[in-house]
Amino acid sequence: MVIQEAFAGSMARLTYEAQMPGLSMVPRLGVDIHLFSSLSLCFEVDWRIGLWGRTRAQLYFTDGPNASSVTRIDERNDRYGLSMGLRWNFPTKRYPRRAFNNIFQPLEQWGEPHPM
Repeated sequence: MVIQEAFAGSMARLTYEAQMPGLSMVPRLGVDIHLFSSLSLCFEVDWRIGLWGRTRAQLYFTDGPNASSVTRIDERNDRYGLSMGLRWNFPTKRYPRRAFNNIFQPLEQWGEPHPM
């Protein structure tokens, strides 16, 4: 692949190789905050590790101010993930109406306009 105008007035040649991982591992760390006995707020962070996979690239400038210089990139296929959600556990228990009023009351008050 030939890239023109990589830098003003220069040309470059790009070679690359992308290899998909043969296997991946995902260590995960999470926290559950119980709102009720069967409803939880969940936070998770994971590190997705691609084994035996990588991306390599080499950019060789053929002319211009950067002539004969080479830029190399060699990266592993690792990514990070962050997730948040609600978890509802079954079977559920019956809740008194007072419990729902207590948890949703601050949300209702937050949405109402306040007098100045």
